[in-house]
Amino acid sequence: MRYKLELIWSFPLVALVMAVYLSLAFKLDSATQAPEKLYREARLVISVVVCALAMTVLFFSEMPWLHRMFAPTAPTAPLVPYEPR
Repeated sequence: MRYKLELIWSFPLVALVMAVYLSLAFKLDSATQAPEKLYREARLVISVVVCALAMTVLFFSEMPWLHRMFAPTAPTAPLVPYEPR
């Protein structure tokens, strides 16, 4: 998100993917114990696909108002040239 601020909108979806995976981890004999079986978990696969699609769309979108909203507003000191003594 450092160079593409629009990706900040994908954070709730990333949190959703993590929450779905965590809920799977607490089940007995879940697919998290054998990661090669994770593709069978429909909720996890759907949430990952939706998150990936949203991040792809956001990566190629421009939201100038978002950059203006997060623009730094703190005053900066003028640069003083270095003078060796």
